Amino acid sequence: MEIEVFAQYDVMNSFSDYSAYLSKVADISCKKPKDFIWEKLETSYKTQSNWEQKSFVSFYGGKMQSKDGDCLILYSNLTAAFLNKAECGCTFIRRQMAYDMKKVSDEAYPSDLRYSNIGDNVIKITDKNVPFNADTVFIVQLPIKKPYLGKYKYSMGIYACKSGRVPISFKCYFTDKGEMEKRKFLSKFYKTIKYRNNDNWSYDSEKMMKVLHELYLKSKK
Repeated sequence: MEIEVFAQYDVMNSFSDYSAYLSKVADISCKKPKDFIWEKLETSYKTQSNWEQKSFVSFYGGKMQSKDGDCLILYSNLTAAFLNKAECGCTFIRRQMAYDMKKVSDEAYPSDLRYSNIGDNVIKITDKNVPFNADTVFIVQLPIKKPYLGKYKYSMGIYACKSGRVPISFKCYFTDKGEMEKRKFLSKFYKTIKYRNNDNWSYDSEKMMKVLHELYLKSKK
């Protein structure tokens, strides 16, 4: 299981690879925000937290940094949701939020978080202006004990779910300057991700593995 899942990180070498994966496997369109640069997110089983190891996968599969360096966005790794497809949607998202918000111990198992109380300090968007063409988007400020990568002092999580579709999540980091310009960065970002209107979409494990295999062959050229 570990080998199959974490092999994904070796094939997502570019934003075009990541975008193609989302489009073909989850029917989600994904464009690069203006003035942002994509970087491969280096990770392995040994570098994951205890909780992610128990899920057999990291939540995030790539990162996008603004050219000025004041905003960093970690992009969703859909494998986490696919491996827990029985809990896709807001149930999966709620337990991921509980972990990101540090409301649970690393010693907890994913199944322990199924009905987690995420608290009241969460923004829930369900109106016609909900980002990503989702049904519901949750936004929450995340705690940071020390600056991420030495300069990012602020963090927020963005979690989206749509009926019958795989959920997606993003973790955003900001410097002091970036925090003051957060609306500008998020406005650009929200326009780049969108669930396509497809009532016939369904999870297809064979298709997911086929796409990953194609990306693997591409990475070896």
